[in-house]
Amino acid sequence: MSFKPTLLAPLALALCLSAPVPALAQPDGVPPLADQLLWCGSAMFWLAGDAEEDGKAEDMETFDGWSEALTGAGVTLLEEAGMDGDAIAALIDDYDVEVLEQMAQETMRYDPLACFSLIEPVDGAPAQEAT
Repeated sequence: MSFKPTLLAPLALALCLSAPVPALAQPDGVPPLADQLLWCGSAMFWLAGDAEEDGKAEDMETFDGWSEALTGAGVTLLEEAGMDGDAIAALIDDYDVEVLEQMAQETMRYDPLACFSLIEPVDGAPAQEAT
């Protein structure tokens, strides 16, 4: 995954202020849940970079962990659907670019706050809920 710190501030603002918008089409051959998991994993990836840029190491680690967990769950679904590793790696890169573009254009396929409902509780603490 590539890191583009100059684009992260608008992403964080979009995540915080976003309202649900009409969904864009998911990529062909990607199951709906895998699509949402990969999309949310990429969103968390960008938030991790933003937190790192802001010097918030603990937040960066949290978002990075969520990104890895969400992306990993999506990858598992794609592997179960028969997609090979090279295609999955390319797809993840595509999601990173696509999510950033969607955030900038405010045409997000998913409500970013809904991503928190996909995050498993960690150490017995409940998953963060969207308000």
